[in-house]
Amino acid sequence: MDKFYDIARAFNSVQKHAKESMNMNPYHMSRIITDQEGKQMSDVSLQKDTDDSVWQLVKGNGDNAEELVFSCTGVMCKANLPLIVRAPRWDKALMLLQSITVTGLGCTSFDDVIAMLQEMKLTAERVFKHGTLDKWTPSMYQGFPMLTLSNQYFQIVKEGAQHEAIPFSDDVDPAGILQHLGKRDMVHSEDNVVQYFKAQTDDEGKCRFQQARPQLFRIRDVVEAQCSVITFKAKGIKH
Repeated sequence: MDKFYDIARAFNSVQKHAKESMNMNPYHMSRIITDQEGKQMSDVSLQKDTDDSVWQLVKGNGDNAEELVFSCTGVMCKANLPLIVRAPRWDKALMLLQSITVTGLGCTSFDDVIAMLQEMKLTAERVFKHGTLDKWTPSMYQGFPMLTLSNQYFQIVKEGAQHEAIPFSDDVDPAGILQHLGKRDMVHSEDNVVQYFKAQTDDEGKCRFQQARPQLFRIRDVVEAQCSVITFKAKGIKH
């Protein structure tokens, strides 16, 4: 943020939009942490995905387990978004990702998001052997905690796994650079797709969302992001 950025106005906007979203979405992280009865997080656990190296936060058990999708509201302070205009080294393709970093600029609603993530970390610690889960603490942006959300463009497909490859959209890969990097054991699937929407208020004052290109978004925009929470295997016994 530069010296001309109106932090007070952004602060108020984040608080306002977070409150509106919390009223509508039971899985907004700011709402969950303040839920005294704990209804949203009852029957929630960390379960292994079909990929043996990934665990995801789900609600329910067995065939009825459903991956949880959470929301948070903040100001976008960093971003790595499409378009892809330059070819990376082929051996770095799996590391390519799109990401945004958001901060609450001191809003209590965003502090609640960080607190909720710490609670989720405690849930994960009960799944793995003591000391094998890496510590997580939020990074800081100009004195405020921030959170980075990301998704890779590709995923490794193990033999026998079912991951159908899909083409990249022109909004992401107009020159076909990423498309040519895909291999039999490394695909772009539905799990790698990130959708972007722009909020618009109609004549009746109702907020509606229209699909948008990622290039529309800029640093300092107030955004709401949806994400799942996963734990993955790192080197050795670490997660």
